[in-house]
Amino acid sequence: MQDQFGRGLRGRVRLYDFDSKETLYERKNVICASVSYLFARLLNNNDEPFSGVWGLAVGAGGSGGQWSATQQPDPTAVQTALVSEIKRKQLSTTQYLDSSGNPTTTLTTSIEFTTLLNATTDNITTAIREMGLIGGGTSLTTLGGPTNMLTAPYFNPTAPVASSVNLINYITMPSFILPAGITLGISWTLDF
Repeated sequence: MQDQFGRGLRGRVRLYDFDSKETLYERKNVICASVSYLFARLLNNNDEPFSGVWGLAVGAGGSGGQWSATQQPDPTAVQTALVSEIKRKQLSTTQYLDSSGNPTTTLTTSIEFTTLLNATTDNITTAIREMGLIGGGTSLTTLGGPTNMLTAPYFNPTAPVASSVNLINYITMPSFILPAGITLGISWTLDF
């Protein structure tokens, strides 16, 4: 997605050991086209949606032979849902970043969203091969709310429903098994 000046939304994700801060995996991510519906809702109504960015969804990818054991498809902007979701978890922290990528209390156009996962306490026993940030939902009963962000269906642009969750960005990745008892930090930075 680009504006009239050719600038686009950009994002990057970093997986790191929460205790040692060692980076384990890093890459750019794809901003999903259906996020434009979420932006429209944010701009249209002060009471809507329930959340701009609520949390993280992680998935096992194409199980049952859809994805090979060693290769996954490239993420695309038309992705609207995880292929095989394992878990959704609310954000741990959100913060603005300055132009050098350091946390700041000043309003900027760069935001870091962090979620902490632990295989043991979050009961994740399956390898992770896909993930993305989710938001949306509604608190209004007239629109089907309040939305349970842990179980709501994903937003479908061909049949839009306010009580669904939007997939904001998406990555596919090599099979990653969370080590037992280790807390993994997943940091997503979005630049607007």
